[in-house]
Amino acid sequence: MIVDKTGKMGGGYFEYPKNHKLGMRVPEGGSMCGNCKFLSEDHKACINKEWIKWNKGNDKLPFRDEEYCCDLYEPYKENK
Repeated sequence: MIVDKTGKMGGGYFEYPKNHKLGMRVPEGGSMCGNCKFLSEDHKACINKEWIKWNKGNDKLPFRDEEYCCDLYEPYKENK
């Protein structure tokens, strides 16, 4: 989720600097593509349109879903 300057979630326009790395390799067990709501059914791609745009039109993950995460992560199931 995007948080704006007022602390509200969602909405608004944002733009990353050109050198920003939207995604990164992560240790297993925390926030990762493997438990994100945007993970494809085959666990090899991201269906988030912003991720695909940032990744030059490619939806494929560069590492296993347990080893990668990006700023657009949203949990598959909300913790209650």
